[in-house]
Amino acid sequence: MKTLKKLPVFVATLSIATILLIAIAIWSFLGPKPSIIQATVDIKPDTLDLDSPPESITAYIKLPNGYNVSDINASSILLDNVIPAVTSQVEGDTFIANFDGIATINYIESKLYHIGIVTPTSVTLTITGQVGKVKFEASDDIAVVWS
Repeated sequence: MKTLKKLPVFVATLSIATILLIAIAIWSFLGPKPSIIQATVDIKPDTLDLDSPPESITAYIKLPNGYNVSDINASSILLDNVIPAVTSQVEGDTFIANFDGIATINYIESKLYHIGIVTPTSVTLTITGQVGKVKFEASDDIAVVWS
């Protein structure tokens, strides 16, 4: 019966290291995706006059590479986790969500009242939603004025 020679320790260590590197590469490619991805959003109008609310507020949402706006669940879109989008559409690489203008103005007035702001200012509005099984968020600042 033949006996196997012992391999040098560095060869065994090298093969374990190689296996670990391969496992890490596979995990980084197939592993879990981020729980919340950062999208970008441009909210229009850039300036809201609280005394003259627009019919709608529009959010132009773009996702990072690797995600497709066509995969966004339209019913998941919320402004500040409160106001749902009333209509939406996809144009190229942009998801366009429209929010009720009066509901948005009422929400912003309430938000400003609760933090004690009574002069023109800017507010940060955050859009959240879901693309596939991954959540996304994006924020934009808009100016708020009174006529």
